[in-house]
Amino acid sequence: MSGSGSSFRSQRVAGPAYGWVVGEQGLVTAVCRHWAGTGLPKENIMFCGYWRARR
Repeated sequence: MSGSGSSFRSQRVAGPAYGWVVGEQGLVTAVCRHWAGTGLPKENIMFCGYWRARR
């Protein structure tokens, strides 16, 4: 994934949508916020941040 965020693309779906993401905490947070910002109901998002990257 590039740092530009270009990998995230908003797409409309015909039916109910659900999101599931796991990985490094910062990535998971960014993806969840993106999905919530596109209108995906928070109750349809499952996530888990397994680790935190060193800074």
